[in-house]
Amino acid sequence: MSTQVYNCPVHGHFELRTPMSAPVKKVERCPVYLNDSYRHCLQFSSWVPSAPASIHVEGGTGAGKGRR
Repeated sequence: MSTQVYNCPVHGHFELRTPMSAPVKKVERCPVYLNDSYRHCLQFSSWVPSAPASIHVEGGTGAGKGRR
């Protein structure tokens, strides 16, 4: 399982667990805990990419270049 972070414009950041094989959804509905049960608020929440997913390295990382 992986944990994805989303940002609800009303309730702020929240996390959802998804299977590793599932594609990341760019938009999810915000789960809000009300009256002892989970319900969804009416706001669409945008996916917040993690730092490693948003970093692009040109020409590789350089790992192993010292070995010859």
